[in-house]
Amino acid sequence: MASQPYKLSCSIYGHNGDVRAVAVTKDGKIVSGSRDMTAKLWIPNESGCGFKENMTLSSHKNFVACVCVLPPSKKFSNELIVTGSNDKAIRLFDVTQTDPITVLNDHTSTVCKIVGGIQEDTILSSSWDQTAKLWDLVSCKVIAIFSGHEAAVWSAIQLPCGTVVTGAADRKIKIWMKNGTCRNTLNGHTDCIRDLAIHSAKEILSCSNDATVRHWNVETGQCLNIFYGHGHFVYSIFHIDSTTFLTSSEDHTIKLWKNGEVTETICVPANSIWSVTAMPNGDIVAGSSDGVIRVFSADVTRHADQEELAAYEEQISKLEAKSVQQLGGAKFSELPGKDALLEKGTTDGQTKLIRVENEVLAYSWAAAESKWNLIGNVTGCVPESEEGKPKYKGKAYDYVFSVDIEPGKPLLKLPYNKTDDPWVAAQKFIHENELSQHFLDEVANFIIKNTNFGDEQIKSNSSEFVDPFTGGARYIPGVNSDRSCAKAISETLAPGVSKNQSGKENLFGSSCYFPQREYLRFDQANVNLIYEKLSEFNKRDGNGQGVVGDTQIRNLIKTCEFGAHCTAEDLETLEGLLEWPDDILFPVLDVMRLAIRNTEANNHLCNDKLIPKLMGHVSPGCRVTSNTMLAFRVLANMMSGEAGLALAYKNKLKLLSVIESIPTPLHKSVQVAMSTVLLNMSVMLRRSETPDGRTEALSTAQKVLPNFSDQEALFRALVALGTLIVDMVDRKKHSSDIVNFLMKHENDSSNEPKIQHCCRHLLQVLR
Repeated sequence: MASQPYKLSCSIYGHNGDVRAVAVTKDGKIVSGSRDMTAKLWIPNESGCGFKENMTLSSHKNFVACVCVLPPSKKFSNELIVTGSNDKAIRLFDVTQTDPITVLNDHTSTVCKIVGGIQEDTILSSSWDQTAKLWDLVSCKVIAIFSGHEAAVWSAIQLPCGTVVTGAADRKIKIWMKNGTCRNTLNGHTDCIRDLAIHSAKEILSCSNDATVRHWNVETGQCLNIFYGHGHFVYSIFHIDSTTFLTSSEDHTIKLWKNGEVTETICVPANSIWSVTAMPNGDIVAGSSDGVIRVFSADVTRHADQEELAAYEEQISKLEAKSVQQLGGAKFSELPGKDALLEKGTTDGQTKLIRVENEVLAYSWAAAESKWNLIGNVTGCVPESEEGKPKYKGKAYDYVFSVDIEPGKPLLKLPYNKTDDPWVAAQKFIHENELSQHFLDEVANFIIKNTNFGDEQIKSNSSEFVDPFTGGARYIPGVNSDRSCAKAISETLAPGVSKNQSGKENLFGSSCYFPQREYLRFDQANVNLIYEKLSEFNKRDGNGQGVVGDTQIRNLIKTCEFGAHCTAEDLETLEGLLEWPDDILFPVLDVMRLAIRNTEANNHLCNDKLIPKLMGHVSPGCRVTSNTMLAFRVLANMMSGEAGLALAYKNKLKLLSVIESIPTPLHKSVQVAMSTVLLNMSVMLRRSETPDGRTEALSTAQKVLPNFSDQEALFRALVALGTLIVDMVDRKKHSSDIVNFLMKHENDSSNEPKIQHCCRHLLQVLR
């Protein structure tokens, strides 16, 4: 490899999803596999600068997880491209053809890694089905099966002597005889093992979600070295020569290692760098979560032009400024200081991250010396700042409300932090603006309603959850959380706060229930109980699916927190669990409805596959009530993100049709969830620049109103109706079918006052 610094050579665009895998041919072509269900072959441009698409392999039925290039052989005159997919199949392609030569179907879950075997026309495949398989490509048959891991096998390699080595999500490396007999198990990694590479005839390298790389002797089972440098999951490792290798990580970097030290770090403006490899000419190729393939070169003649390099550096700067408030799921402010080094380590090689001023330093425990040794600075982590928070008089606050006290008068600013007492903040606001003391309760209640004050008290009430299968004070999605959630949402919809045409809060103006302007979410959950149920079902025999590791479950649960960083691996775990049978699916759907509130999850999950998957749970044929309720909650929560909103708008007529056709009577929790979807759709359609779908939504609202026996569900459906109809010029023509219903409920004393008031206001609008 060249010793000059690596710089961007080119960025290759063409995929519409994560580039999960890259490989290269001997003559310098690039093969890529993507979540967009395609693999592509890229050839160098005639100018020698950059690459162009030569061929697209599009026969996959789900995302492409891995690619491999095999040399010509007696059987195959051209190079072969081999792909592994989430559709469980392995496909062989002649490098000159777009249709597969053959398809190998023996794995029962995602095929996540494929490498060539030591014998001609053999490959070794790894799968989420917890096995690796050795294949003969001439007979298209399995030669040996390597089964014994307790979680997904992420990588498998074959040493020159024929020994097979596998690394898995159960944190174990297993050494196998080539007939499938396990010879040894190597322990040391503290999280999922993601990739393996051959170092020499008897030695291997492994990388892991524990952010380390380990060097092993396969014969003795000894760990020869541990390499620290990454600050997050290490996804891919590529061995170059006896002293040099490459790694790629969730910390946005590729690292070049030489003699056990990081000699160069290449920053990439993407969350996950899934795969890294090296070209015959020494250039580095990487595939990442933003759908881009990037080539980096140490040869100045292959560097991108200055304009492209400057733009790339700007992308890197923006990413660093935006994303580095978390490291491995831990906030900078939560990392321990140097006093934590006074505590002795527990095992040799244990790592500890220490916060020192504005840096994060990594230390390793040396048992022989009984001390913590400094490894180095961990990149990709800076302290939380006030960036993005609103400011008032030069100080940052969690909230700064613009309050319209009286028409024609200047707007007043009401600053508030989540840790403030609402009544103290209200009193200060009154004093500063010389307002009447009569406003104290009204201002304080306004703060409470608009800042989620008291949410933690609601969340802590865990005794209200009950397991539908075992009974007792355990976990059932939706029980009583409907009530607490309904209370919070009702306050959002209740009188007391309206907005003027400029969108500013009108604290003391006339009150109404509609139009609703904000999307509602289902936020309440007992995450500990969801985790317990997921773990229980994950270990249940006979669920028909591969068991995932407990670490993956724990990491997945972290995505339930609002504002959490969701890694691509977490979301893949979630997608895998969504294949569980319907009778044990409800905790997975519950995680999904919480995770989808977060940007990464919303962007990742809200694709064309999501709606059909959810439709299966809200269609008339669904017999699991909890799944129906949670599927509607997922639909409601997904509209709080841009990707989910776009997906809902694209499928608006399909969603309205499902709401109309679902059979009655409905469980109360289903009613509330479904009416919330209808309400969020009304907000979406009212915000839309075109009237498409409003008439259909209005028709649906009118048809389903009689189906809601639950008071909260009925209230939300009425607000949805009002939101749709309030701005319609021809609204009176829609009134005939609904007036009698509104009059009946306006005068029904058994209804809650808010329902009577809402009906009354709707009647006024329709007259």
